[in-house]
Amino acid sequence: MNVQAEQRPGGRGGGRRAEAALWASWALGPLGWALHESASYALVTWNCGTVSYAAFHAVTVAALALAAAGGWLGWRALRRRRQAEGPEPRTGRQRFMAGVGLGICVFSFAGIVVESLPTLVLDACEGAT
Repeated sequence: MNVQAEQRPGGRGGGRRAEAALWASWALGPLGWALHESASYALVTWNCGTVSYAAFHAVTVAALALAAAGGWLGWRALRRRRQAEGPEPRTGRQRFMAGVGLGICVFSFAGIVVESLPTLVLDACEGAT
């Protein structure tokens, strides 16, 4: 295994920056989904008082941006790993992490979308008075 290539930012191994991007692709989607769900519950009372869903929609857009950023990192890393096919076991691990990170972010993005759909159809404040 070429140790120097792993430590160089442009090497086949990718370096620390590429490794951080792989882990970020795993974390950003679920983090966005968790923050969206938590903030949605926290904003219900405030939304009912102001009769405006602007804050909720802003949280939804921010959560979708987090999931999309993680997905983009996973897709970019997966594309780079496919171009840098090699016999090193590290390349296979990185390709696996990139693919799973992309999948996690796609699933989280869909979860955020599904979770925010009821605000378009239902009134959260109905019966709360």
